[in-house]
Amino acid sequence: MLIKRFVFAVMALVIMTSAGCGFKLQGSYSIPSQLSHLSLDSQDQYSELTRLVSERLRLNSVTIEHNNSKLPVLNLLNDSLQRATLSLYYG
Repeated sequence: MLIKRFVFAVMALVIMTSAGCGFKLQGSYSIPSQLSHLSLDSQDQYSELTRLVSERLRLNSVTIEHNNSKLPVLNLLNDSLQRATLSLYYG
């Protein structure tokens, strides 16, 4: 019984903390109307980050125009992916 109360208290604390910091579930974006049209500028237009950002913007009804100086510009600078191997042992 004590374990159930402890788990309930921890879950309640986690829920209240995540709600208080402005956490939202993935896919629930609210983009201002001023950004419904924007220009996307990337140093590597074929990178995975550029592809994912432009895909997410399109899914959220944002029109991406290239080389339009009158629109807000989203600049994506260098991105890199680093992988490390993690080994866990429990003996």
